[in-house]
Amino acid sequence: MNRAISPEATQKNLTNAIIKSHNHLGYSAIDWFGWMLDDCLAGFGKRLEKPWSDQQTKHLFELGGLYADTVFKNAYKDVLGGVYQELSSNYGRKALAQYFSPYAIASCMAKISYNADIFEKNKVVRVAEPAAGSGVMVLAFVGNLVDENPGYLEKVSLCCVDLDLTCVKMSTLQIMANNFIHAPKLGELLCLRGNSLGDPKELTTFFHASTTNFDNWSKEQDAIDKLDFVVSPQLEEIANETEQETEVVFIQPKKQMSIMDFFGA
Repeated sequence: MNRAISPEATQKNLTNAIIKSHNHLGYSAIDWFGWMLDDCLAGFGKRLEKPWSDQQTKHLFELGGLYADTVFKNAYKDVLGGVYQELSSNYGRKALAQYFSPYAIASCMAKISYNADIFEKNKVVRVAEPAAGSGVMVLAFVGNLVDENPGYLEKVSLCCVDLDLTCVKMSTLQIMANNFIHAPKLGELLCLRGNSLGDPKELTTFFHASTTNFDNWSKEQDAIDKLDFVVSPQLEEIANETEQETEVVFIQPKKQMSIMDFFGA
């Protein structure tokens, strides 16, 4: 898959659009960015706390379209991380110290950690990212796997954790958007909010989705007590002790547009 296009080249339109949204309808650019995340995630089954107004819906539809186009042109690149850092530096969020790994480093680490034997020997391969951030490390891991052998992706169970809710939303959306737009079949995605260095029982499930094939394979193979890859420091307790949802209920609020609408799904 060709990922030669720099994310900086095409995410500029999205970044500029969100910056120009500052004070639109009386809301800040950071508000619009957060709502864009919620709006796009609603297309993947996350219920909105309340429906948008007609004016909000119109503007979020435009931002969602720009995001979808950027993902389409930049497979498995960290689109949202750059946008978030730009907003943080421009609107007084420097104190959060949110700096995400450069994609080049993440891609290098993904290639180094790749081991085809693990995928050949197991029906289920579990991957943990206990400091997900914007999801750049996982995106690079999945992108490299698609290049090496996209069929392996069906065996993968991804578990992403972050304490910051915005980071949880970014990593969830970026993985799901790439999975949908670029059409590989990821076996399972579990996104958790909480401190990965704390008690695993205090982690809460933000998003959980899996394919039917993966569910069947997972029942056949006792792989829960072992992580095959860790794209950040070790976090083996998650798979053992975290209570997981068994399904995702897809609820689409009235007038709600999803990222899928931009690709005729």
